[in-house]
Amino acid sequence: MLVDAERVLVLYCPACELVQNHPISLFTVKRNAPKPIPCTCGFNQGHIERREDAYHLGIFLPSGERVRLRFGVQEFQQMPVLRLLHPETQDELGFFGVPAAVKPLAGHWRGVVALDEEDYVRPEIMERILDYLSDLAAEERITCGCRRPSIGIDVYADKVELICSHCGSAVLIGAATQNDIERVRRIERVTMEPASFSFLDEWLKPFE
Repeated sequence: MLVDAERVLVLYCPACELVQNHPISLFTVKRNAPKPIPCTCGFNQGHIERREDAYHLGIFLPSGERVRLRFGVQEFQQMPVLRLLHPETQDELGFFGVPAAVKPLAGHWRGVVALDEEDYVRPEIMERILDYLSDLAAEERITCGCRRPSIGIDVYADKVELICSHCGSAVLIGAATQNDIERVRRIERVTMEPASFSFLDEWLKPFE
């Protein structure tokens, strides 16, 4: 029997603030091996993984939250469209399914609403820092030392956090002062230690 395994995952990227379509073949989602979901801007929006009894989807939201969704194997493989809903608020986070069925629903979807400019302490500084980090990510200069690096970004009012969704390592970066911009622009590459947490200042100390 011929099985149509082609699917599309539609998500909003908190880094570039665009709705992204991710073509995915069910055959490429392996058991107990998280598959990264990279955005075209370079940041990883999360991962998808098959386990014994279900598919697990982990995605990053603009609010700084990481959401984990679970779908039964039959539901995930056979439903034409799955609406991805926040488990608590029931907000629409995206869509997954057969491309022909997803397209009509997602065609005019504007995505998750990010923080408004007035919610940032210094919007102009946040914009410059996100632009610089996006450039680093596009050049594959933001990575983690774990076996399956999957880098995402959480955006807050006065800072951003780079996170590896596979091992949980993170780097916190201030985004509220001119000094924060100068610190970020001194970084040419970020390679996080597996399962660790650090501030950007700690990265810079060896170079001062």
